[in-house]
Amino acid sequence: MEQILLAALAGYLLGSIPTAYILVRWQSRIDLRTAGSGNVGALNSFEVTRSRVVGASVMILDLLKGVAAVEAARALGGEWPLTGMVAALSAVLGHNYPFWLKFRGGRGLATAAGAALVLLWGLVPLWCLLWSLAFVLLRSVNPASAVASIVSPVIIVLWPGSLPGIPDQRLTPWFIILLMALILSRLIGPVREFMQEKRAQRRVK
Repeated sequence: MEQILLAALAGYLLGSIPTAYILVRWQSRIDLRTAGSGNVGALNSFEVTRSRVVGASVMILDLLKGVAAVEAARALGGEWPLTGMVAALSAVLGHNYPFWLKFRGGRGLATAAGAALVLLWGLVPLWCLLWSLAFVLLRSVNPASAVASIVSPVIIVLWPGSLPGIPDQRLTPWFIILLMALILSRLIGPVREFMQEKRAQRRVK
């Protein structure tokens, strides 16, 4: 139990490092929470600064937060992969709701990807494939992210152990469901706005 609590704490603290906020503030003196979409993540960092270097740097650093959280849990010992999964979920929670920024963070995609690459790497290409298919149909980033985050756990629950890089363990489906739920919690607003825009467009037609 002690290792699980330490893994959760380490994961949250690492995940809560506001890399996007820090880099954008340093580069342009802009508070990312009040610019663009207000999301403290890689995409909004790029859209606000128009700097590919800043956007790419934020994405890489956010991904590394997920990797670091899982590796910290591994170093702490305890029951593996449970401690790693707890650290991963805590890292995404910290990224999405960092206490440094009054709990206004990002959407957790890069941090979740970093953690997943260590724990079950096959989730990343599966999610990216689903996102690509959804984006072709919807032509919008956030709704495509929501579709990928909903469908990927469904596939893994229905066909456990059938995909490479996703071990058939009793904790795997629950971990992925919780991980995607954390991501979806930050996509509700953007998806609602997307649907409202679509309804408005249909009324005009």
